[in-house]
This record gives sequence, structure tokens and C-alpha cells, in this order.
Amino acid sequence: MSPSQPDREYELTSASLNLWREQFANSPTFSNLNAVEQNCAAAIIESFAQCAFRYLNASPQSWNTEIVRECCSEILPRKIAKGAWFFESVEPVLTRFFTFLGDNGLLPQGRSLAEAVENANLAAIINSENPVRWGPAKSFMMAAREAGVDLREPEGVVFWCNQLNAQRQEQFN
Repeated sequence: MSPSQPDREYELTSASLNLWREQFANSPTFSNLNAVEQNCAAAIIESFAQCAFRYLNASPQSWNTEIVRECCSEILPRKIAKGAWFFESVEPVLTRFFTFLGDNGLLPQGRSLAEAVENANLAAIINSENPVRWGPAKSFMMAAREAGVDLREPEGVVFWCNQLNAQRQEQFN
């Protein structure tokens, strides 16, 4: 496998996913989501697809209930630096998204994936709020958020990192 092959494979996955997201966003199924769920639907779907691809080597055609369970209950909560509001939206968004895909013949296993999301929901929410379950990058970003850093502002994150490094340097001196 050439170094660029995984990137090319994800580009293909991303192209399909973008089309599906657009169709989903224009469907009656999407309109059944509340405003918060609608606002974060694209991020949830993209986060799921990226994590499934990067950590489980799974593109949409190979998604199965075990991949959904692992990705929703373990990987997303460990990697995604978002609050409870985001993780409380994962189940309704992905359940409706997978059901939409299955009902429209876009992903034959869609209904079974939707059921797997429902079954993984409680673990996802609990793990997303448990610092013991977080990866190092999420721990770092959540500490920044706790310190009042706006994670959407790169300058603020860099400033906070510099402050943290200065504090650590003082501890070593």
C-alpha cells in the first residue's frame, strides 16, 4: 500500500459521505432532529466516519454493529473533545442517519447500525465525561477548555500552551 493510498481511500469515503449527508439534511428524517442535533449532525457524522476509518480501518461499506459499538462507545469518547451536549446528540443523529441510509438503499446494513448506536449510547455518554477514558489529546484540550480557552481560537490555545510550558519550566527550575 502506497503512503497516499489511505488518503485516497478516505477521499472516496468522504465523497460518498458528503453526498449522503446532503441527502440526509434535506430529508424529513433530518427535520425530526432538534436544533442542537441538526447543528452538530455534520460534525457527528464526519467524526464517526473519520474514527471508523482511521482507528478501525472501516469505510462505510464495511461498517457493522461491532464497528459502530466500538466507535461510539470507546473511540469517539476517547478522541473527541466535546461536551455532554455533543455526545447526547450522537445517538439521535447517527440512529436517524443510519436508518435513512438503510431505508433509501444507500447502505443495506443501515437499520442494524442504527440499533447498534442505540445500544452503545449510554456507554458513549458516560465515557465521554470520564477523564480516565480520555486519550492524551482530549485530556489536553479539555484542560484548556476548563481553563477558559476558546478551542475555536488557535491563538488562545497557543497562548495557553505557552503559559502551561512556562509554568512547567518554573517547576523544573
